[in-house]
Amino acid sequence: MGVWLGSIVKGQGFGTELSFSQIKKGMSDMFKAKGNPRDSEFVKQFRIDPNGMGPQFSSYIEKSRKIQAKQNLAKQDAFFQKIDAREGVQKTESGLRYETVAEGTGEFAAPKDTVLAFYKLTLEDGTVVDECPSTGEPMTFTVSPSGLIPGFVEALQHVKIGGSIIAYIPSELGYGERGNQAIEPNTALQFEIQVKEIKPFVETAEPEE
Repeated sequence: MGVWLGSIVKGQGFGTELSFSQIKKGMSDMFKAKGNPRDSEFVKQFRIDPNGMGPQFSSYIEKSRKIQAKQNLAKQDAFFQKIDAREGVQKTESGLRYETVAEGTGEFAAPKDTVLAFYKLTLEDGTVVDECPSTGEPMTFTVSPSGLIPGFVEALQHVKIGGSIIAYIPSELGYGERGNQAIEPNTALQFEIQVKEIKPFVETAEPEE
């Protein structure tokens, strides 16, 4: 129960500077409270109306994420200043940066093609968020915006069969100002991508009348 409650608090982004003694006291007070929670007398047992916690939490989280987004944007700018200064890093029109580790052979993947690839996703500080290691089976991706962030879709089109790149994806091509549970707002992403196979898209023939 504690792990479950902790995951909710952590997942909502309440930070680490929490008073667990006060949290424990609040839970204890709620368990000991008597009467109907919808009664006006019920709420007088607390220093704060339990029915008003939802909007307060939502307001806090929204303000917190805006502050976090602004701070992360400054970190991202500093990160890309370092990346842009590296020799061999290429920048596309969209803002994607990438460097070729192994050239590979054949043609690059095109939109709608299927790519079988290994990858590792890390954050600016090197934290590994997700990976499909080359010791296992590759993941299958369709070069399409459906279900994939734009930066990753574009990066897949810069690797040949047997080749590998490191792609640096700015937040506007990633999870943007909202982020997700594992990635904070305005966070740049780093993908190591190794392509095993590219299957060209084949247009399905229309059935004859």
